Amino acid sequence: VLQCRNIFILPGVPEFFSQKIQNVAAYLSSQLERSAAYKVVLKVDEPAIVDILNEAVEKHPNVTFGSYPFVSHPDYKTVVTLE
Repeated sequence: VLQCRNIFILPGVPEFFSQKIQNVAAYLSSQLERSAAYKVVLKVDEPAIVDILNEAVEKHPNVTFGSYPFVSHPDYKTVVTLE
């Protein structure tokens, strides 16, 4: 995972994404007092990460997750929000 200020760059391969989103969720849940919301922009179709996101939701009950698919956007396919 690469981070530049409030931007996280995660791997697009679902298996690698699964491993890394847990770390990002844990970090963000520890930072909730500093910021109200984060947005992760992905070039991965939402169905490829649904199970991974559901697991992250279960493991991090203090974080609210949102997942928003984009069908015809040229730069991204899914936006995940964490609050």
